[in-house]
Amino acid sequence: MALLATGQITFIDYNDALSLTGFINSTHPKTQVYSKDGGGSYSSNWVSVNNLLIPNVFRQAAGAAGIDLVSPTGGNGVGITNAKWTLKLFTDAAVTIAAGASNASFGSVSASAPYTLTLNKNCMTEARPSLECTFSCVYTDPSTALSIDFRTSVTFSLMKSGGKAVFVQIFEANGQYVIRNGAVSTSNLSLRFSVFRNGVKDTVVTGIAQWKYRDPGGNWTNDGSAVALSGTNPETAAAKTISAATVDAITNSRTYRIEYTDNDSEADVTGTVYSAEVSILDLTDPYQMSYTVDGGTIFKNGEGTKTIHFKLFQNGTEVDLVSGSYKLYRLTLHDQNGNLTYFKSAYDLGTSISGAISAGATSLVVASAGTGSKAIKAGDRLVFEPGVGAKEEIVQVSASYVSGTTIALAAGVQYAHAASAPIRSANKKCGLTDTAKVITITGDDIFSLGSVDVEVLD
Repeated sequence: MALLATGQITFIDYNDALSLTGFINSTHPKTQVYSKDGGGSYSSNWVSVNNLLIPNVFRQAAGAAGIDLVSPTGGNGVGITNAKWTLKLFTDAAVTIAAGASNASFGSVSASAPYTLTLNKNCMTEARPSLECTFSCVYTDPSTALSIDFRTSVTFSLMKSGGKAVFVQIFEANGQYVIRNGAVSTSNLSLRFSVFRNGVKDTVVTGIAQWKYRDPGGNWTNDGSAVALSGTNPETAAAKTISAATVDAITNSRTYRIEYTDNDSEADVTGTVYSAEVSILDLTDPYQMSYTVDGGTIFKNGEGTKTIHFKLFQNGTEVDLVSGSYKLYRLTLHDQNGNLTYFKSAYDLGTSISGAISAGATSLVVASAGTGSKAIKAGDRLVFEPGVGAKEEIVQVSASYVSGTTIALAAGVQYAHAASAPIRSANKKCGLTDTAKVITITGDDIFSLGSVDVEVLD
């Protein structure tokens, strides 16, 4: 019997997939200072106050109820085996310390969950100015009996200081630099900064502290007002609180920056600005997008209309179901050769160029940036109607806007376009309301063969 044809269909169970995420809390900042003055001293001193590294291993769970597999209030180590720490000083060979064991050069690891690593030596030196600490283990999923390897790491560095050297250092009050599941894991995060002068922490400083964060366009934005310091401890007087409301604005990560203007009487040059940065990671559970197509995905002779219904899942649970908070779905069409094209029926933007633009222009002014699903978003592709020389082209909006209805483009236009020329949408977008969470594609949109990419915008 001859084989006539082959095909493939994929079934996905959105509830069984299991993944682990995690991080390491440290009771000391990730930078240790070594001052060569006075015979040499460390700040912070891991001998007098040990540095405790506590791993967190999260198993995905719906909503904000992620399960920490190694915490006493979570899994308490059930299902965890082969827990160990691997330590590597600069170019030295790696050293492994198993649960319940110790090492004379570094410290010890607790025998049971959460497998805390106690660093009781100032192991970094001028010749070995970095220390990478990696926690690893194996978790056996009780549902599938499958073993999952997990690892997470943190790196410490040594900074040398001498004379009247000044620098600032950022740390989180509880050593936690992550958020998860769209909410702060344990109460609020509190970013603090310290000022070091001559390798010693200065707790009585005079100057100005300004917190900033990097926006999606890569620019630094002031996060609140500047804080005036007058003989005060910056760690408490200028703390930056990251609340659950702040977390809602963070996707994947956000980098914070402190800028300290030194007006202290001990400053060599008054008004010198010192800065430091730290990144906060968002370990929100990953999203998965699914869809159904009424009538299948086949057109005959370019006739017919296909309606697509979207579903958005987060860790096996369908989300985007609450009225007033629907996501925006953006579709991009590619032709039979894989080249970007556009939906013939997607001319729904309803705006135009306010002023003529010349070839090479990297921005344009529009009569209206639109609202709802017709709003022009970063990453959108726009179709310029035939302009000078009857040339039509597709341009992409860059990651940031200039101002108002002036929109920055990812690349300069190839052709000149006259004032009031219509601008159409090269993408189809839907969502934002319950009735709008479907989209249609006609046979005119697809020539021979076409593929559609879908993005979900928050």
